[in-house]
Amino acid sequence: MGPTNIFFSTRTTRASPLQHKHLPSHNNQMAPTVPIDLPPDAILAIVERFKHLSTVAMHDVFGRIPYEWQVEIISHLSMMKKIGTFIRPGAVLLIRPTGGGKSSVRDVYSVMCAGVSLTITPLLSLGADQTEKIRKNASQNGGPVHSFHLDELRCPQAQRLLSERILSLSVDTHTTIFIFSSPQALVNNKLWRTMIDSLIAKRLLSMLCCANEVHLFVQFGLTFRQEFAQLATILSFQEAPSEGIAIRRPF
Repeated sequence: MGPTNIFFSTRTTRASPLQHKHLPSHNNQMAPTVPIDLPPDAILAIVERFKHLSTVAMHDVFGRIPYEWQVEIISHLSMMKKIGTFIRPGAVLLIRPTGGGKSSVRDVYSVMCAGVSLTITPLLSLGADQTEKIRKNASQNGGPVHSFHLDELRCPQAQRLLSERILSLSVDTHTTIFIFSSPQALVNNKLWRTMIDSLIAKRLLSMLCCANEVHLFVQFGLTFRQEFAQLATILSFQEAPSEGIAIRRPF
């Protein structure tokens, strides 16, 4: 992929119809903030609101009607960001058959938040396939949507250009960037490591880091590639306590 293929709009002056009309923006962290003393029925009302927003996002951006379990998980991830809902940020292990709709959870939640969504996948072919699917299937109804596979960017000039463009995003952006990467690309490329650190510091990492095919990490993480074991130190979210981490695997 050459440098001419990685330009994308980072303007925030034009309102995103989906995020302004239907969805809270990334900047206000899916407001309103829930008070600590909010009664259970009010919390349930907010849950229903998130369910509605996730259904609208999947339909408007990806042209699909979500399954109930997808709506439930997206709402759960969304509630992690709300104060007083008693759902603390943490890892979510999603187990579904291949082709069962796991990726849609990540895709819809990322569009709802805007910013940058990072997916770690040990299979290069899978990362390339998911990158291409988002390019083909995501509409621009909720703001610009772009996807990039870091392993495909071999040219240092293209790598620098993409990093600069992503880091130029503002915290209130309506642009959604999906990044797919193998463990070795993040571990062995200082530019990508620096970019991820900056995204976390700027709170642009869309509250989502997704590890794809996590069973491979478990089975081969200590023996197959050294990069598997090193990911934990690179993707440290201690400086971004509101981050929700979704971990997925098939049957």
